[in-house]
Amino acid sequence: MILSSEESERMMATWEMIVRGRVQGVGFRWFVKRLALELGVCGYVRNLPDSTVFIIAQASQPVLLSFVDQIKLGSHRSTVLNVDVSPLEHASEYYGFEIR
Repeated sequence: MILSSEESERMMATWEMIVRGRVQGVGFRWFVKRLALELGVCGYVRNLPDSTVFIIAQASQPVLLSFVDQIKLGSHRSTVLNVDVSPLEHASEYYGFEIR
């Protein structure tokens, strides 16, 4: 089945992200939350014990691409070295965006 660009923009996708770099203790999760709210991304962000940050993001694919591009730039106090992105096939539906 081939989708029109309008249909693909409306379809929701869910991506899991692991962000590596200087991303803990520098307000990075708050940066991610503000960005998500600006773009209309739902999901959550949390610190992991290995000093990385875990993000679940749900939106249309074009919005998620923009979200990831801005995450890669990071906030003024963070240094993002790498963002691993994995699409999730069977994900819960998220409403809003929270820091966990």
